Parts: sequence; structure tokens; C-alpha cells
Amino acid sequence: MILELDAGNTRIKWRLVGGDQIVTGGAFAADKPGNAVQALVEELDRQQTGALERIRVSSVRGADFNTAFGALARETWNMEAEFAKVSARAAGVTNAYEDIGAMGVDRWMALLAAYNRAEGGCCVIDYGSAITFDWVNSSGVHQGGYIVPGVSLMQQSLASKTRALDIHLPEPFRLEPGKSTGEAIGNGMFTMVCGFATLCHQQVARAGDDARWFLTGGDAVMLGEVLPWEHEVVSDLVLDGLCYALP
Repeated sequence: MILELDAGNTRIKWRLVGGDQIVTGGAFAADKPGNAVQALVEELDRQQTGALERIRVSSVRGADFNTAFGALARETWNMEAEFAKVSARAAGVTNAYEDIGAMGVDRWMALLAAYNRAEGGCCVIDYGSAITFDWVNSSGVHQGGYIVPGVSLMQQSLASKTRALDIHLPEPFRLEPGKSTGEAIGNGMFTMVCGFATLCHQQVARAGDDARWFLTGGDAVMLGEVLPWEHEVVSDLVLDGLCYALP
């Protein structure tokens, strides 16, 4: 069995992989990562799925979390956790960044997975606490990307100057003017997100690149319901990239 982790800013997602099959998986809130990791250990004990052979990790949580989890892996499973890193080139994809260390490893994992899933040009929108867009052309060359605040971060920013944090945002968000302050804020932010995605799509279309589109992240399904062009929602695209970064 291989244990794979996606340690993100708000959630720690995990799964067990046996051969080519995903055996089980889950997610924990990462506001208290120590508690989340302990919950993961307890869950794996309950699963009784057999001995672990490897541990592959994509982490954007920083050195403190990585060091703590590495120590826990040695103590609990007597093995070294393997942490994925951003590289200049991997699995057919060439990175556009001059300073590859400045790219979030989660974006790189998603790109590796998407490009190999598409077997060619691809675009990835990761709709999480931050929203990222990345584009790889049919030759496997990364064309760059964008990073913008997600809905929760936009709400926090608005609340820093107004009382928006105290206003209930009804869900689901819709692409229509709100008839209350909560609807106006929620629908307005969602409309901005959809407008961002639309402009990204127009840029790629103007370049004449026949790219496949992938949506991932916690709110990918909500975004996917309103985008009018062909796309695929893949919830675990970051985890899928681990086998390309750490074969």
C-alpha cells in the first residue's frame, strides 16, 4: 500500500493506493494539522489495510509541518515520507518558472497529472482558498498562470473594511444579481470567479491551443456547473500528480 497526502492550506486529503486501485481515502480540516495527522493515523489503524510500502506527500504547509509529519512517519510506520518538489521538467512538462522554488508544489502536481491525463495540452483551474489557473501547451511547455483570491479570501478582504463578515452568504451562489446584501456579496464574488475563468478560456482559445480543461479543488463542482465549455472535474488532481513526481 502507498499512502498519499495532499497537505493544503485548509484541508489535508489522503488516500491509500494498492497497485492501480484507490483503496480508500478521506480529508481532514487542517486548521490544527497536528490533530488532523493524529486522526489520519487512527483512521489507518481502523482500516487495517495492510502494511505501508511508501508515503508520498504534496505539502504547501511549510517546513514545520513537513518536519513534524516526517518524524511521525518514522515513529509510526518506520519509514521516510517522500515529499514532492517542483522541478524544471517532469513527466513531459517543462516549467515556465525561472525560480522553480517559488511555485506551489500543488500546482505542479496538478499540471503533471492533467498533462498526462490529457496526453497533450491542458488547462487547470484549482478552485480552493486561492484560485489558480495554469496552462500547458500541446508540446508540454508551461505557458504560465494566474493566482487570485478564492471566495473565502475575498470575503475576508471585504470584511476588513466593512461588516461583510457578519453577513450570512446564502448558498448555492448564482450568476444573478442578489436581492439581499448576502446574495449580492456571494453572487458577486462567484460572478467574479466565473469571469476570471472565462477570460482564461478566451486567452487559450485565441492562441488556437486545443487544450483539455480540468477543474479541481474544494469548490470545483460548483464552478463546473456554470462553465459553458467542455471540462472535467477531477477532485484529486494533486494526489494524481504524485506518481509522476515520485515514480
